[in-house]
Amino acid sequence: MDQAALANDMELHGRLDYEFHLEIFRATGNNVFVLVYEVTRKMFRQHTTILNEEFFKKAIVQKEGDDVHWRLYRAIREKDLETCRACYVEMLYFREDPQPDLL
Repeated sequence: MDQAALANDMELHGRLDYEFHLEIFRATGNNVFVLVYEVTRKMFRQHTTILNEEFFKKAIVQKEGDDVHWRLYRAIREKDLETCRACYVEMLYFREDPQPDLL
């Protein structure tokens, strides 16, 4: 995803973003999560396309490894649930300021 972002390739970045999150859902072992995510694929892809446009406009991804997805990956690896939650809140609500106090 980093290379797609650096190349300003929103289509590739969106596809890889969807696949990244699908793998997270699969890793939960909860088939309902996977099914819901796959059924709502078009909606999520539209949502991420809009968010990606904002990412690229604001140049949030400026260098390889400098992306919230890397923080999420490391948090999952370290089983840091609070950081995982914070990463998802940041990804879904980064356009809002301040971010909502969810959960």
